[in-house]
Amino acid sequence: MMRLTQLVIVALALAWPGGSLLAETVPPPRDIGCIEIKDLEPDYTARELAGAVRSCVEAERHGAAVGLFLAYNSTAMFDQQRVRDETAHVVVQELNGWIFSGYSRAQIDALKHYVTLFRSGEGDYFETVCKGLRDADPPDYRPSYMIVRGQMPRKHAEDWAVEGFDPQEAWNVAVSGINGCPAF
Repeated sequence: MMRLTQLVIVALALAWPGGSLLAETVPPPRDIGCIEIKDLEPDYTARELAGAVRSCVEAERHGAAVGLFLAYNSTAMFDQQRVRDETAHVVVQELNGWIFSGYSRAQIDALKHYVTLFRSGEGDYFETVCKGLRDADPPDYRPSYMIVRGQMPRKHAEDWAVEGFDPQEAWNVAVSGINGCPAF
Protein backbone atom coordinates (compact mmCIF):
# COMPACT_ATOMS: atom_id res chain seq x y z
CA MET A 1 0.00 0.00 0.00
CA MET A 2 2.86 2.39 0.81
CA ARG A 3 4.41 1.84 -2.64
CA LEU A 4 1.10 2.67 -4.36
CA THR A 5 0.80 5.86 -2.32
CA GLN A 6 4.32 6.90 -3.32
CA LEU A 7 3.56 6.28 -7.00
CA VAL A 8 0.38 8.35 -6.81
CA ILE A 9 2.28 11.24 -5.19
CA VAL A 10 4.93 11.18 -7.92
CA ALA A 11 2.28 10.99 -10.66
CA LEU A 12 0.46 13.98 -9.18
CA ALA A 13 3.70 15.95 -8.93
CA LEU A 14 4.40 15.29 -12.59
CA ALA A 15 0.88 16.15 -13.72
CA TRP A 16 0.31 19.22 -11.54
CA PRO A 17 1.03 22.45 -13.49
CA GLY A 18 2.91 23.98 -10.58
CA GLY A 19 4.23 20.64 -9.39
CA SER A 20 7.68 19.93 -8.09
CA LEU A 21 8.97 18.61 -11.42
CA LEU A 22 8.65 21.34 -14.00
CA ALA A 23 9.63 20.37 -17.50
CA GLU A 24 12.87 22.01 -18.53
CA THR A 25 13.88 21.64 -22.13
CA VAL A 26 17.58 21.05 -22.69
CA PRO A 27 18.63 22.03 -26.20
CA PRO A 28 21.09 19.62 -27.79
CA PRO A 29 24.66 20.86 -27.57
CA ARG A 30 26.06 22.44 -30.71
CA ASP A 31 29.27 21.06 -32.15
CA ILE A 32 31.49 24.12 -31.98
CA GLY A 33 34.61 22.17 -32.89
CA CYS A 34 38.09 23.00 -31.68
CA ILE A 35 38.05 26.77 -31.36
CA GLU A 36 40.68 29.16 -30.05
CA ILE A 37 40.13 30.57 -26.58
CA LYS A 38 39.96 34.08 -28.06
CA ASP A 39 36.84 32.97 -29.94
CA LEU A 40 34.72 32.20 -26.86
CA GLU A 41 31.13 33.35 -27.09
CA PRO A 42 28.81 33.95 -24.11
CA ASP A 43 26.23 31.53 -25.50
CA TYR A 44 28.62 28.54 -25.52
CA THR A 45 27.39 26.24 -22.79
CA ALA A 46 29.64 24.19 -20.54
CA ARG A 47 28.38 21.07 -22.38
CA GLU A 48 29.44 22.58 -25.72
CA LEU A 49 32.85 23.56 -24.37
CA ALA A 50 33.31 20.03 -23.01
CA GLY A 51 32.73 18.74 -26.55
CA ALA A 52 35.17 21.32 -27.90
CA VAL A 53 37.86 20.03 -25.54
CA ARG A 54 37.39 16.52 -26.92
CA SER A 55 37.45 17.87 -30.50
CA CYS A 56 40.78 19.56 -29.82
CA VAL A 57 42.30 16.39 -28.36
CA GLU A 58 41.12 14.43 -31.41
CA ALA A 59 42.72 17.08 -33.65
CA GLU A 60 45.94 16.86 -31.59
CA ARG A 61 45.64 20.53 -30.63
CA HIS A 62 46.47 19.93 -26.99
CA GLY A 63 47.18 23.53 -26.07
CA ALA A 64 43.77 24.55 -27.37
CA ALA A 65 42.22 21.59 -25.52
CA VAL A 66 43.64 22.67 -22.16
CA GLY A 67 42.69 26.30 -22.78
CA LEU A 68 39.13 25.26 -23.61
CA PHE A 69 39.04 22.99 -20.57
CA LEU A 70 39.85 26.04 -18.46
CA ALA A 71 37.07 27.94 -20.26
CA TYR A 72 34.70 25.01 -19.65
CA ASN A 73 35.82 24.95 -16.02
CA SER A 74 35.10 28.67 -15.61
CA THR A 75 31.75 28.36 -17.35
CA ALA A 76 30.72 25.40 -15.17
CA MET A 77 31.77 27.30 -12.03
CA PHE A 78 29.77 30.31 -13.22
CA ASP A 79 26.72 28.06 -13.68
CA GLN A 80 27.19 26.56 -10.22
CA GLN A 81 27.14 30.05 -8.77
CA ARG A 82 23.84 30.91 -10.46
CA VAL A 83 21.92 27.62 -10.10
CA ARG A 84 20.73 27.52 -6.49
CA ASP A 85 19.96 23.79 -6.36
CA GLU A 86 23.31 22.29 -5.40
CA THR A 87 22.15 18.78 -6.32
CA ALA A 88 22.17 19.97 -9.94
CA HIS A 89 25.90 20.67 -9.74
CA VAL A 90 26.69 16.93 -10.02
CA VAL A 91 26.48 17.30 -13.79
CA VAL A 92 29.88 19.00 -13.70
CA GLN A 93 31.50 15.89 -12.24
CA GLU A 94 29.88 13.81 -14.96
CA LEU A 95 31.11 16.15 -17.69
CA ASN A 96 34.63 16.10 -16.19
CA GLY A 97 34.63 12.31 -16.37
CA TRP A 98 33.44 12.37 -19.98
CA ILE A 99 35.95 15.01 -21.07
CA PHE A 100 38.94 12.99 -19.92
CA SER A 101 37.82 9.45 -20.71
CA GLY A 102 39.35 7.23 -23.35
CA TYR A 103 42.57 9.07 -24.11
CA SER A 104 45.85 7.35 -24.86
CA ARG A 105 48.93 7.79 -22.65
CA ALA A 106 50.47 10.02 -25.35
CA GLN A 107 47.39 12.27 -25.39
CA ILE A 108 47.37 12.53 -21.59
CA ASP A 109 51.08 13.38 -21.58
CA ALA A 110 50.55 16.09 -24.21
CA LEU A 111 47.69 17.58 -22.17
CA LYS A 112 49.82 17.47 -18.99
CA HIS A 113 52.49 19.52 -20.75
CA TYR A 114 50.03 22.39 -21.30
CA VAL A 115 48.57 22.03 -17.80
CA THR A 116 52.10 22.43 -16.43
CA LEU A 117 52.67 25.50 -18.62
CA PHE A 118 49.44 27.05 -17.39
CA ARG A 119 50.05 26.23 -13.73
CA SER A 120 53.42 27.98 -13.88
CA GLY A 121 51.43 31.20 -13.69
CA GLU A 122 53.59 32.95 -16.25
CA GLY A 123 54.60 32.88 -19.88
CA ASP A 124 52.84 33.27 -23.20
CA TYR A 125 50.51 30.29 -22.80
CA PHE A 126 49.29 31.40 -19.36
CA GLU A 127 48.81 34.98 -20.57
CA THR A 128 46.96 33.92 -23.74
CA VAL A 129 44.52 31.68 -21.85
CA CYS A 130 43.87 34.21 -19.11
CA LYS A 131 43.40 37.02 -21.63
CA GLY A 132 40.90 34.90 -23.56
CA LEU A 133 38.94 34.21 -20.37
CA ARG A 134 39.08 37.82 -19.16
CA ASP A 135 38.05 39.16 -22.57
CA ALA A 136 35.08 36.79 -22.80
CA ASP A 137 31.73 38.07 -21.60
CA PRO A 138 30.03 36.09 -18.84
CA PRO A 139 27.84 33.26 -20.11
CA ASP A 140 24.36 34.44 -21.10
CA TYR A 141 22.54 31.18 -21.83
CA ARG A 142 19.98 29.45 -19.62
CA PRO A 143 21.90 26.61 -17.86
CA SER A 144 19.23 24.02 -18.65
CA TYR A 145 21.80 21.20 -18.77
CA MET A 146 22.33 21.83 -15.04
CA ILE A 147 18.82 22.87 -14.00
CA VAL A 148 17.31 19.54 -15.10
CA ARG A 149 19.67 17.61 -12.82
CA GLY A 150 18.42 19.34 -9.68
CA GLN A 151 16.33 17.50 -7.09
CA MET A 152 14.92 20.58 -5.37
CA PRO A 153 11.14 20.98 -5.82
CA ARG A 154 10.35 23.62 -8.44
CA LYS A 155 7.45 26.06 -8.19
CA HIS A 156 7.98 28.16 -11.30
CA ALA A 157 10.23 28.33 -14.35
CA GLU A 158 12.71 30.83 -12.89
CA ASP A 159 13.11 29.48 -9.35
CA TRP A 160 16.40 27.83 -10.27
CA ALA A 161 18.28 31.14 -10.13
CA VAL A 162 20.22 32.47 -7.17
CA GLU A 163 18.60 35.68 -5.96
CA GLY A 164 20.77 38.78 -6.42
CA PHE A 165 23.18 36.99 -8.75
CA ASP A 166 25.85 39.32 -10.20
CA PRO A 167 27.08 37.87 -13.53
CA GLN A 168 30.24 40.00 -13.77
CA GLU A 169 31.34 39.22 -10.21
CA ALA A 170 30.57 35.52 -10.69
CA TRP A 171 32.61 35.44 -13.91
CA ASN A 172 35.53 37.10 -12.12
CA VAL A 173 35.33 34.47 -9.35
CA ALA A 174 35.12 31.67 -11.92
CA VAL A 175 38.07 32.89 -13.98
CA SER A 176 40.41 34.04 -11.23
CA GLY A 177 39.28 31.91 -8.32
CA ILE A 178 39.25 28.48 -9.86
CA ASN A 179 41.81 28.87 -12.64
CA GLY A 180 44.26 31.27 -11.04
CA CYS A 181 44.14 33.98 -13.66
CA PRO A 182 44.61 37.52 -12.30
CA ALA A 183 41.36 39.12 -11.16
CA PHE A 184 39.91 41.77 -13.42
